[in-house]
Amino acid sequence: NMTVTTNHIPTFEELLKSAHEVGQLAEKESAQAEINSTVSENVINLLKESKITRIMLPKEYNEPQVSLKEFSDIVRTVSSYNISAGWLTYLYPLHNILPAYLPKHTRDEIVNQGGLICDVFAAVGTAEKVEGGYNISGVWNFASGVLYSDWIGLGVAAEVDDSDKREIVMPIFHKDQVEIIKNWDTFGLRGTGSNQVKVDNVFV
Repeated sequence: NMTVTTNHIPTFEELLKSAHEVGQLAEKESAQAEINSTVSENVINLLKESKITRIMLPKEYNEPQVSLKEFSDIVRTVSSYNISAGWLTYLYPLHNILPAYLPKHTRDEIVNQGGLICDVFAAVGTAEKVEGGYNISGVWNFASGVLYSDWIGLGVAAEVDDSDKREIVMPIFHKDQVEIIKNWDTFGLRGTGSNQVKVDNVFV
């Protein structure tokens, strides 16, 4: 078994090589992904091990840093083999920067835990203001990559601070707080596993 040294920060060239490997694996498994309505855990593990999922994190976490042009090259490389895997290669790094907007202790907890993040930004949930936070409820569709995500950001309209005006915010839930409803049965892009999620009166 090849041991992966976790402290090595891949160069852009190494990331691009990994992008070819992710794409080739997804292409090889595409028939199975059609049946399962999701890419396999093999594809996800390769994305994580290559650190592609962490290329947009703040510098303080000592992960690969890429330009937007390089990011698009990585996404396009995977997509040239398999569009579903390309879509997830695009979304996971973007969603993994969500904790960067949280207070440091919460940000560190989520980033250092190492799990993937998915989100549905559409503010279709409800947020009831209660002592110390909000009770969140709702049903969101098209949560791409949710089956392999440890954290899920979901859009709601909420009154923040002391304002009466509602703003769109996106609380982040641990997967244990969210019900996943497998309803992703589409023509095309089946490998994205973009299922429905439901939250019922969860405190944030």
